[in-house]
Amino acid sequence: MKNGQPENTILDIDNSVLFKMIRMVNFFGNDYETTVPAELNISRREYHMLLVIALHPGVSAIEISDYSGYSQMAVSRGVKNLLKLDRIIRVPDERDKRKFDLTLTDAGWAIYQEISPSSLRMENDALSCLSKKQIKSLNEILSILSLKMTDKLMKYK
Repeated sequence: MKNGQPENTILDIDNSVLFKMIRMVNFFGNDYETTVPAELNISRREYHMLLVIALHPGVSAIEISDYSGYSQMAVSRGVKNLLKLDRIIRVPDERDKRKFDLTLTDAGWAIYQEISPSSLRMENDALSCLSKKQIKSLNEILSILSLKMTDKLMKYK
């Protein structure tokens, strides 16, 4: 027993990998407000979606969900808003007419080009305390965890 609770029910946030990952996401999320001007009228999630579309032109909403970890419902709402704001266009997939390929409009590219340097600076600043070997290891570990969570989510679909 520790603090009146059985040992195996206590989440030790000082040593929890999950808690530390959430904390890092929150640190970066707090910087979002200073990185993305309010007049662009896009949420953090929509900005992440723009990043995925910029790097993977022709991606589908389902693929954005897979890349980002956002629910398909959240991605669907974000796509609707980005379409309404003329940040992206959707074109029916030639092979599967039920699927739409998403690409950035000129306005979407302008946002990407305006914001991505700040995002890159934030990432570089955060990683500056790590060696190249540590960054490579961190990236490999996060990739393994991402695959594990993607596999887990696929089992529930």
